[in-house]
Amino acid sequence: SHPLLDFVEWRSTEDHNVEVLNDTADYYRYYDATPQAEFLYRCVRDTVLEVVPREVRYLRCYDEMKAFLDREFEMPDKTVATLVRFLEQNGGRLSKRARTKEFSALDEGEVLAIERKFGEVFLE
Repeated sequence: SHPLLDFVEWRSTEDHNVEVLNDTADYYRYYDATPQAEFLYRCVRDTVLEVVPREVRYLRCYDEMKAFLDREFEMPDKTVATLVRFLEQNGGRLSKRARTKEFSALDEGEVLAIERKFGEVFLE
């Protein structure tokens, strides 16, 4: 917990370098990495207990939604991904713009069925 320079005996050399006069290897060999280890532990713990389960849940929901869309509407994977992303961004509702642009081929009943299924899968 003290500055190491207090324990190092040294002198300046003619070429403006430093010559260490005592043995200092033990000062650098076993440094205290407790804060780094604790930080790493918290990161791993958060990943295992929070991030991975959240991601697994999301992937299961996404797969269920994709299966529904494939079964009912036969959408390409890229379209499914866009649709799910739009629904996520808008709280489970397809925006008016998305209805008239990217998903103009869907009628009102189909949009409502998709929104209902998204709510069942992702929001409940």
